[in-house]
Amino acid sequence: MKRTQQGTEDNQEQSPNILGSVATHPPSKPSREEIEQLVTLMRQGCYAGVETHARKITERFPNFGYAWKMLGTSFLLQGRNEEALASLYKAVSLLPTDPDLHCNLGLIFYELACLETAENHCRLAVKFRPNDAIGHNNLGNILQAQGHIGEAESCFRRAIDINPDVAEAHYNLGYALQMLGRLDEAGNCYLRAIEIRPASDNLNSGLFSTGGHGWQ
Repeated sequence: MKRTQQGTEDNQEQSPNILGSVATHPPSKPSREEIEQLVTLMRQGCYAGVETHARKITERFPNFGYAWKMLGTSFLLQGRNEEALASLYKAVSLLPTDPDLHCNLGLIFYELACLETAENHCRLAVKFRPNDAIGHNNLGNILQAQGHIGEAESCFRRAIDINPDVAEAHYNLGYALQMLGRLDEAGNCYLRAIEIRPASDNLNSGLFSTGGHGWQ
């Protein structure tokens, strides 16, 4: 870093003596190749590589929100929620309408049992991307955890309307209906969840991390 600053000072001192010299301006964001490398690493599941590459970009371009988003997501997918929270908050300050960021922040706060904050982020996620089944499923889980079973049911049904093949949404709807005493309907939902994803596939009825939604 010190060497770069020195080089800049030297150029500034010499440029007035060079006839026809043209001032150069550093790029305001990383190259397309650097961004594509981030995407490739994420697709390959190389989260440590994403972390390393994204860190370098954020050091050079501290206001480039996408790099903070990828850095935070890499932490989240490595189970490092505290670090993920800091990076995702930085990202959302730069990209306030990005639904992936709000979805993942909702996930972290849900796991921290900060349910009102989690709900607020998940509501923003579905506001900015209304046709996202994952977002509605996540919001339903948070509402259900707060005891708002009727609202949760609506969210799970909305998720299924958007994507009928999300097994978790069927399972979660079944659980909500079971809590409401509608056992026959609940049983049908459980059966549908198993049809989509057999029990041997370790059905997970929790929240989803968006992971790489919106990479491109």
